[in-house]
Parts: sequence; structure tokens; C-alpha cells
Amino acid sequence: MKMNIKIIILLFVSACLIFFTFDSIFPKAETATENTQATQISEIEMLIVKAQSGDSEAQFQLARAYMHGSKVEKNLDRAFALIEKSANQGNIDAQYELVIMYINGYGIKSDYEKAFELAANFSNQGNIKTKQSLSWLYFTGTGVEKNSAKAFELLRDLADNGNAESKDMIWYNYRFEFFKDNSDEDDLVCEKLILEWANNLAEKSDINALTFLGAMYFDGTPSLKKDTAKALEFYEKAAMQGDMCVQRNLGMKYRFKKHGVQDFDKAFKFFTMAAEQGDGYSYYQLGYMYKDGEGVEQDDAKSWEMFIKGADLGDFCSEQYLAWTAFERKDDIENSKRAFQFFKKHANQGDVKYQYNVGRMYRDGFGIEQDYAQAVKWLGKAAKKNDPDAQNALALMYIDGEGVERNYSKAFNFAKKSADRDVADGQKTLARIYFEGLGVEKDYAKAYEYYLKAASRNKSDAQCALGVLYSIKDFEKYDVLKSYIWFRLSEDNKYKFSESDLKIFGEIKNALTSEQLQEAEIKIKEVQQDIDKNKHQAKWATQLL
Repeated sequence: MKMNIKIIILLFVSACLIFFTFDSIFPKAETATENTQATQISEIEMLIVKAQSGDSEAQFQLARAYMHGSKVEKNLDRAFALIEKSANQGNIDAQYELVIMYINGYGIKSDYEKAFELAANFSNQGNIKTKQSLSWLYFTGTGVEKNSAKAFELLRDLADNGNAESKDMIWYNYRFEFFKDNSDEDDLVCEKLILEWANNLAEKSDINALTFLGAMYFDGTPSLKKDTAKALEFYEKAAMQGDMCVQRNLGMKYRFKKHGVQDFDKAFKFFTMAAEQGDGYSYYQLGYMYKDGEGVEQDDAKSWEMFIKGADLGDFCSEQYLAWTAFERKDDIENSKRAFQFFKKHANQGDVKYQYNVGRMYRDGFGIEQDYAQAVKWLGKAAKKNDPDAQNALALMYIDGEGVERNYSKAFNFAKKSADRDVADGQKTLARIYFEGLGVEKDYAKAYEYYLKAASRNKSDAQCALGVLYSIKDFEKYDVLKSYIWFRLSEDNKYKFSESDLKIFGEIKNALTSEQLQEAEIKIKEVQQDIDKNKHQAKWATQLL
């Protein structure tokens, strides 16, 4: 009986000590954030009670709550104290977290040596996660002398015992480690160990080992001579086992000569294998191979089918190809809606290029019902981001009063911004404003300046406009021969003349002698050659004629 009383007293004293010790770590439930709901307070209270009773999982979960300020006020000191108590009781998650806290200095001063000591201790207790951390510490030389071989052995031990995550860590950590040019003895020893291990796994048809060896041989390492043929042999073995990523990458290697080999037949084969597994990007590549007749008979219909399949799988490149192709053709009604949806999606994400083109599609009624108000809205978004094409498009809408009240002042401002960015269409619009005197005084000299810049970019309508300008007797540069030359250049560039343009062109031609016409033909060829050679040089335009 006396013994029982002593035990009872001892238990009471211990309980008091535990209570006062934990009271400094755990606040009363009421100290949780003031707006915490009753159910949340109850959860915290339950964790506190369990943690006070020595439940290591409750200690860990409560520590996480303090660490992230979840349902309680954030407190890293309390989080660390609880993590440490939980870890010392053998909680594997808390042990891993404690190592990380010492590495990152989270809740405690950063101490790499302590992190290494704990990781080694917990690893000896069988903690897989801390053993992985220990490998990283050896691998990076953090808190201990760098030892890549030791780091590998730790992961290999885990991998050989069925831990897939550790196996993946080996492939990712060490694949890139050995592609650097060094002669570190430790790394060379480690590389030898890994190659031996990888080769053993490759003999058992391990896909990751085959891929790893393919990468090592393809790029070469300090101790492994680059061997493209051997690399491709390993890659093909992995591909034939159904690895979709390897199949796609092999297709890329065989299609593009920059990788050192080119074999369209094999490229087509492996892209097809990957595509059949649902790889959208491989369908995109097949689309181009059918389009260009690479490894397969050229077939535009089949090419288009491949792009559609890729797009249906969500491949961005396929979607983009279809959208832009439909947009440029203008007659592809079937895919115009697909193009609009693709453009609108990226326009909503803030891409200025797509905002501009969505505006154009609303303006032209392509892929969507024509809506000038929406056109102005989207062109405005792009114009605010200083997109010069959008600025020019808005200028034209203000000139014509499409979706907005006609406003020549705004038209001039937008056209000027676009022209100043050296955009030919903006230069044409600004030239038109000066030529017609839209909100400004007519100025043939200014009109000439900007038409010439656009004409030098081979813009046939600007070339026609110059032909008209040179035919005006009030124009200071009035010149019948030059007028004819610009009309002819415009004609050669397939410009569709209006009736008034044709009338002027005919009158100019009739005013020239046969000798002048022969002289003009020679000059036309020279000017076109110069335009083709220099049309991307903005300052060159003033030298024409």
C-alpha cells in the first residue's frame, strides 16, 4: 500500500512537471487567432492535449500549425521545440523536418554540422527521408566533407531495397553532375560506381538505367568518351519498352541534324510510337514530317490531321500552328473558330500579340461574329502596351468611325506612334492622313516622306500612292517618269488598282515616249532589286529614285 502511495505521488509530481514544461510550449487554446472558429479551436485543443500527453504525431502536427500560422499565431520557436520533442520520440517526419530546420535556419540558427549529426543518427534508426538528406549533405559537402561516392552508396542502398524515390534521385542528381568538365577524384570514383550499377540494371531492362546511360554516352563525361551510336542503342532499348518521353526525344534526335545524326525513317517511327501513346507534341512533329515529306510521302491532308490530333490533346505547338495557319489563310472557316478560341485564351492571359489579333478577328468577323466595339476593346489593350500594329489598327478605326466616333485627332496620334516605331502600315496610315488632310492641313511633302518609307518595304499600296503623288502638278516633286515607275512597281507587286488609279496610270503611260518607257523598265528592275535587298533597313528609303 505504501508503495502504491509513493507511485501515486511520483506520478502526480511528474504530471505537474510535464504540465508546466508543456505550458511554456503550448499556449492556452484561447490564444489562437481571435477570429478562429469554434471548431478550429477544438482541433487545436485536441492537438495540445494529445501533445501534452506525449503523442509524437500530435506534437508534429501542432508544430506544423505553428510553423505556418495555421489556425494559431505563427511561432517558429514553439514549432522548433515541438519538432525536436517529436523527433526525439522517433517520429520520422519530425526527424526529417528537424534536419531541414537546422539546414535552413528555420526556427533555430542554421547549423550544418548539427544537421549532419542528426541526419546520420536518424538514418541509423532506419529513417529513409533523413537518409536521403544525409546523401544530399555528402553530395554537396554541407556540414561534412564532400563525398559523392558516399552519397551515392546511401541512395543505392535505399534503391536496392525498393525505394523508387531514391532511385529517381540518383538518375536526376548524378546525370548532370558528371556532364561538367572536372577531374575531381571523388566524382570520378563515384561515376565509376554509378556506371557499374546502371549497367547492371540496364541488363535487366531497367528503363531509367537505359535512359541514364544513353544520356551519359550521348554527351560524354570526364571519364566516359562520347559515343553517339552507343547512346542511341541505349535510348532505343528504352523506347522499345514503351517509354513515351524517350520515344519523343529519339524522334527529335533523329529528325534534326544538329544532334549529330539524321534519320527521317527512324524519327517518323519513334514519333509515331509516342503519338500513339497520346503525346501531343509528337503529333505536332509528325504534322511537319507529312508536310515536308520527311520519312514519309508528302501529304498535306495527313499533315493537317496530325496537327489536329496534337491540338486535341492540348499540345500548344499544334494549337498554335492550326490557329495561325487558319488566320493567315482567311478562307478556312472550319478552323477559324479554333483559331479565335486559341487567340482569345492567350489574349486573356495578357499576351499583347494575341490581344492585337483578337481585335482584328472581331473587326473582320473571322472566327467570331463581327463586333467593332469588341475590336476596339482588344486593340486598345494591345495599344496601351505600345503594340505598334494595334496602334495603327485603332488609327484606321478612328478614321472610319468603326466601333468609335470618328476622331481624326486620335487617329493621328495612334498612327504617329505606330509610324515612329517604323511599322510600314503605320507609315501608310500617317501618310494618308497628311495626303487627305484628315484633321491636319494637307501636306504632300509629309505624305511623300511616309509613303516612301512604306514603299521601300515593298508595300504595293504605298507604291501606288507614290505614283499618284508624283502625278500631281501641285506637288513639288512632280515627275511623270517617276510616277510611272512607282505605278509599275505596284503593278508588279499585284496591287489591285481602283478605277481612279488605273485612269491616272494610263494617262501617265500615254504621256511618256518610247525611250522614256524603256528607261523606266531598266529603272524599275534596279529599284525592285534595291527594295528586295534593303527593305528591312528603315533609313534607306530616302535613297530610292
